[in-house]
Amino acid sequence: EIQPWDEAVYATRAKSIVQFGDWLDQTEHAPGGLHSGVYPPLYIWLTAVNMQIFGNTPIAIRLWSMIFGVATLFILFYIPNNRLAGFFSALILAITPIYYFYSHQGQLDIAIIFFISVSILFYKKYHESSNNKWIWFIGIAFGFALMSKIIVGLFIPMIFITLFTLEV
Repeated sequence: EIQPWDEAVYATRAKSIVQFGDWLDQTEHAPGGLHSGVYPPLYIWLTAVNMQIFGNTPIAIRLWSMIFGVATLFILFYIPNNRLAGFFSALILAITPIYYFYSHQGQLDIAIIFFISVSILFYKKYHESSNNKWIWFIGIAFGFALMSKIIVGLFIPMIFITLFTLEV
């Protein structure tokens, strides 16, 4: 069953998009008139697309968390240069109960972990090649992070400011 409060609110917003076409503002159909600008839209938009395909089902609501959860494990495998370290990093995260729980819930948390992990992988690629295209990809990951969970997405610039400072 869909968990109250967050998962249900996000599912209700996605359902509003599917039923009424409220892609930018779902406030009119939100529980208690909760302003839709409180939460960033990316996960809600993705969930709405799933609901259009799979209907109003738990799998439609939770699918992107599962995808982001598994993809993050693969990214963690590739971030370290040592594959054994990458394997154990991914394994430890995969068996962490809170990560496992949230990767099976239709919430924003796993999406933000995914975009932060992607940005770190892009930074590694930039550091290895000095190709500026990776900086652009970091910026794109940052944008998606902000569209997933605004305040937490700000960790990305803080991480890179620290990394660039340590390099100098």
